[in-house]
Amino acid sequence: MRIRFLSLAIAALIGVTSTAQAQWVVIDPTNLVQNTLTAVRTMEMIENQINQLQNEAQMLVNQGRNLASLPFNTVNRLRSTLANTQQLIAQAQGVAFQVQTMDQQFAQL
Repeated sequence: MRIRFLSLAIAALIGVTSTAQAQWVVIDPTNLVQNTLTAVRTMEMIENQINQLQNEAQMLVNQGRNLASLPFNTVNRLRSTLANTQQLIAQAQGVAFQVQTMDQQFAQL
């Protein structure tokens, strides 16, 4: 009986007690400052990347202008030089093949 009375008393106290009406907001100023600094640094990095892209775009525009302003005979000279280079490469490959063939023949002797 005594246990029953204590149980009823505890249950009544639990039912009567009120819950907290307000809660305090906790702000960590150090964390807030660190997050703000991180956001500022991130914005600076994005700004630097934008500047780099703008500089690269301007560089490409300037290169396009330089190529467009080349005289036509320069382009022909470049094509001629490229053709000569290709011929020299073909001759070098032929010489290398001949050397390889001579090495094989010498090895057979």
